[in-house]
Amino acid sequence: MFDEILKNPAISVVLVASMGAIAYTIKDIPVKAFDFIRKKILARVVFTARVPDYESLFFVLEKWLFDRFAANHRDVHAAFDETKANRMPKIIFKSAPNIFTVRYAGKWVLIEKRRQNIEHAENFRSLFAHEYIISAIKGRDAITNLLEEAKQSYYKHLPVNAVTIKTHHTNGYYDYNSTITVKPLTKVIIDAGVKAKIINDVDEFKGGRKWYTDNAIPYKRTYCFYGPPGTGKTSLSLAIASYLDADVYVININSLADDFALQTAFQQIPSGSILLLEDVDAAFNGRQSKCKVSFSALLNCTDGAFYRDGLITCITTNHIDTLDPALLRTGRCDMKIHITYPSAEEVSYYISQFFGENMKFNLDSEIPMSDVQEICISHKNDPYGALDALYAKSLSKISV
Repeated sequence: MFDEILKNPAISVVLVASMGAIAYTIKDIPVKAFDFIRKKILARVVFTARVPDYESLFFVLEKWLFDRFAANHRDVHAAFDETKANRMPKIIFKSAPNIFTVRYAGKWVLIEKRRQNIEHAENFRSLFAHEYIISAIKGRDAITNLLEEAKQSYYKHLPVNAVTIKTHHTNGYYDYNSTITVKPLTKVIIDAGVKAKIINDVDEFKGGRKWYTDNAIPYKRTYCFYGPPGTGKTSLSLAIASYLDADVYVININSLADDFALQTAFQQIPSGSILLLEDVDAAFNGRQSKCKVSFSALLNCTDGAFYRDGLITCITTNHIDTLDPALLRTGRCDMKIHITYPSAEEVSYYISQFFGENMKFNLDSEIPMSDVQEICISHKNDPYGALDALYAKSLSKISV
């Protein structure tokens, strides 16, 4: 019966094709099974950490590696084998460019620096993305301690009020921009009552995650600092970052390609960071967008489906009257702080601190704090010349 069926050419072709399809389908099963088992075993035995170049740790690690291993990691690595009585050095050749091994905490640690081409790069700086891949057999503790030592060796040399700035780039990632020293929050020249209000609010937020969670309230905070140019809105944002020991992420909304780019930029910011959105009025006039990002996308990111947990957002604007009330409504914007020109008392405090002696300025006028600072810097060895220049600046403002 079966032989009779096989004599039919059409049936024979179908059977052969079916058997071939089945064989082709199962041919990779042993390979895939082996690969699956291999990866599972490696995951249990080999610990791997990845450090991409859009994280500040990448640059910290690179400096630490250079400082500690530059003498021997370029070509070969030599180390004594502590288990042998003769203590002969082991020579380990690099298996490929940018791959080297180091002996750390009793473990051999493999460090690889990979480079990936970025499509549609706009300039040479954004042509490549780099990443460090650090691996060791049962080396979780060793690698964790290695990265921690790299961080400690870097940050211990920085001033107490150092803040790391990261800028969103058109390649979709945050580039490390710089680490700068900023004024401590306690020394920012703004109204004392306003400063105390900000410090209290930041303190409550920092220690209040459980309260937010228990009350089903999104754990985030948004401040809007508005006022004339040069009055210290950005300085206040950076001082908050220093106070919280947080990194600052900067997004230029005008440079983003579309709404998705804004949503992605928000999601890439680590919890516990500060987001600085400067001069929002340059991107929106009311709800009318001046860029490629819609106003609704901004609302969704600050207080909607795409908000970032644990994020403090500082919005600065010179013209708050041009912003749509929806952006600043209660619940979306938690505090609106008017940063005005400094009072005579505040100028007196600043110049006294700057020159280290008690100085009195008793003329109120519309001098931005940036002008006060610039005058003091230009007269750093002549405190009373600075005082005269401040009076001249004030009188010119009054006459205008």
